[in-house]
Amino acid sequence: GAGDAGDVTITARNLLIDGQNTASFTGIDSTSTSNSTGDGGTINLSIADTLTVRNGGQISAASATTSGGNIALDVARLRLFNGGAISATVYGGFDTEGGNVTINSGNIVALNGGAITAQANQGRGGNILINAEVFLHDAASTDQVLNASSRITGNDGTVQNNAPNTDLSGSLTVLPTNYLSAADQLGDRCGTSDPDSRGRFIVQGRGGLLPGPDDPATVRPVRCRAAPPTSAGTTPPALSSASTLVTAAQGFGNR
Repeated sequence: GAGDAGDVTITARNLLIDGQNTASFTGIDSTSTSNSTGDGGTINLSIADTLTVRNGGQISAASATTSGGNIALDVARLRLFNGGAISATVYGGFDTEGGNVTINSGNIVALNGGAITAQANQGRGGNILINAEVFLHDAASTDQVLNASSRITGNDGTVQNNAPNTDLSGSLTVLPTNYLSAADQLGDRCGTSDPDSRGRFIVQGRGGLLPGPDDPATVRPVRCRAAPPTSAGTTPPALSSASTLVTAAQGFGNR
């Protein structure tokens, strides 16, 4: 038709767009098709926590033959992984312009082909504005992540990146896929083993302890310390005589 593409507004805490690396489009779309004379639409996203676009997923306000639309993101954390893209690119002739992309974010991470574009084919490129505290990417240059250029004959657009640009290319290390085997690092403590190679714990009885529950008790000689001998001729003291006479009990009254 003759009108512009419609508007899309989303407010959420978290938003995940996963293209799953398929050929079909997966994402948020407000584009103008090839048989339309209108421009791309407007996409407004307000994400309180994390917006993740990965595996070829897209947020697009592009246009096939006319000018691009507008994309405005207000998000705490933006993640563009494995070809995840935000695009207001146009593919029309000389009289077309790329769209506008404005992103306000705490931190932005773009890895493995993640990109933000507002390119034009033959017309003028669009405009990209980035306001973020952290902007990390692993591309060879920022132009491969933020691109508002004109591909053929038009003038390039503007890219204003107000975030500190940290280039991670050459500083990332690919982790090995062959992890340590737990079977090689941990012994099988409950498995079978050779009895001769196993450790032993021996309790030897001492004193009143028996060597074993089925062993007979043994009598061991007991050493006693002898008392010192008394001197010869000593007689025990004589018992003292009772000093009180015992009187037989008397009856009560006369019988």
